Amino acid sequence: MRALALMVVAASCLAPATGSAQQWSPEQQEVWDFELGCQESKQAWIDCFHEDYVAWGDMTLGVPHTKADASAMGGYWWDTNEQLLVHMKPVEITVRGDFAVVLVVYTARTRDRDSGEVAMQSMAWTDICVKENGRWYWMADHGAVIGGS
Repeated sequence: MRALALMVVAASCLAPATGSAQQWSPEQQEVWDFELGCQESKQAWIDCFHEDYVAWGDMTLGVPHTKADASAMGGYWWDTNEQLLVHMKPVEITVRGDFAVVLVVYTARTRDRDSGEVAMQSMAWTDICVKENGRWYWMADHGAVIGGS
């Protein structure tokens, strides 16, 4: 029975979760659905960056980076890590026409594909989004670690 309970918990952890009971407007929900969709795969994540994206990101480069930089660094991360759990909690979503600002707490438990090491990290992110040709994109972002081990 314990094994079954663990399998159910593990299965429920594979998909991104919002963890929020807040009610969103249809516009806010559309932006949140975009954010969740960006976590589905490496390619989905890369496709979420606008061609004109430039941002501080999480400061790993120490200088602003572009879509190409984010794709290379993030692509490497996706190739070398397995997401065991992703939990995203929206703090605030502001939508003004084709422009949105999303504040989100992102927590992930990952396993390094080479070493097998499991880590958990929580980050606070601010995403600046733009809607172009009916689709949302990240135009800029900034994130900071807020805890984890």
